[in-house]
Amino acid sequence: MLKGENKTLWEKKLNRLFEKRTPEDVELLINLVSLSIYSRSNKDLGSLYTVLGTDDFSKVISLFSGRTISFPDREEFREALLVAVCYYYKELKGYEWTKIKEELPFAKDEINSIKIGKGIKKLNKEIKQQLFDLFLEDN
Repeated sequence: MLKGENKTLWEKKLNRLFEKRTPEDVELLINLVSLSIYSRSNKDLGSLYTVLGTDDFSKVISLFSGRTISFPDREEFREALLVAVCYYYKELKGYEWTKIKEELPFAKDEINSIKIGKGIKKLNKEIKQQLFDLFLEDN
């Protein structure tokens, strides 16, 4: 079930458990895990498990074990994607705003060069900080 390198004894045991089962049994076990998560935490966590599946959900748990995270709403996520795409065209391709709007006709009304420009500036700052942090780790 968990492919690739086994990182823990628990993962090895889980792999052995699933390899001895029929696909129907595996699906039933996964549904039971989903129900168990739902009953312990909340509906959203159970839904996330259902969407990600066991392997990816295990990775998420490993990354965020015990911590609380919040997700952006749809509009915030859409804006972040738009900033990233505009960053690509503006900073990496060197396009002007008119050309960017031509490349993104579905979003041309949403592309406010001042607002998106601020997002690009903030993204540039974050990229530089992460590069700096990586540079410090290597030294």
